[in-house]
Amino acid sequence: MQQTVFMDVLEASYAAADFFTKELSQKSIRITGGILTASLVNVNNLEESCPLGRIISEQISSRMAQNGYKLIDMKLRANSIYIKEEKGEFLLSRKIQEISKTQNSDYVIVGTYAVAEKSVYISTRIVDTNDNSIITGYDYQLGRNYQTESLLKN
Repeated sequence: MQQTVFMDVLEASYAAADFFTKELSQKSIRITGGILTASLVNVNNLEESCPLGRIISEQISSRMAQNGYKLIDMKLRANSIYIKEEKGEFLLSRKIQEISKTQNSDYVIVGTYAVAEKSVYISTRIVDTNDNSIITGYDYQLGRNYQTESLLKN
């Protein structure tokens, strides 16, 4: 399968959200609560994010909401989410079930990024908060250009 290298962050984020919408519909996944979205983190350091990881999660959330899903903004509920100042919202695996109950969420969108010489590789997933199983995932590649470079800086 030939994979397109995205050059625009927003286009790539919306493609991910549209894929998730299609997958949830095809798999007849019923979401009774909301969906949490965590900042995408550096695959080499799961406690580190950057503006790119944060904006991708924001854009996926926005597009999923446009597509009719209820997204829960974790920044408004900082008391129960691990938030590292100016770094993003991180969902620690041992806390996901507890957080999902307090936030009334069935699923969480999580992801990682890896920076390579000419590309940034993005891996996003929707995870069931009851058993931490991956419902679906969307992986893609962003070309490194002035846009991605500026967002990779902390």
